[in-house]
Amino acid sequence: MACKSFNQLEPDRFWRYVYPLDKDIYPHEERAFYSLACNHCEHPACVAACPVEAYTKREDGVVVHNPERCIGL
Repeated sequence: MACKSFNQLEPDRFWRYVYPLDKDIYPHEERAFYSLACNHCEHPACVAACPVEAYTKREDGVVVHNPERCIGL
């Protein structure tokens, strides 16, 4: 939240996603999580690799994903 406040970013926009990884292994159930975050790289490979330009890098260095353009490759 401090980063969002300092950079005047929207509070409902998330830059880190945490996905649950559930495993049912009898007789125990295990739960783990996979954390994925944008690192706002200097030369982001995602921007260069995306065939539909669903990723862009703003002048302030923030890498933005536009899900409406994404074709899921």
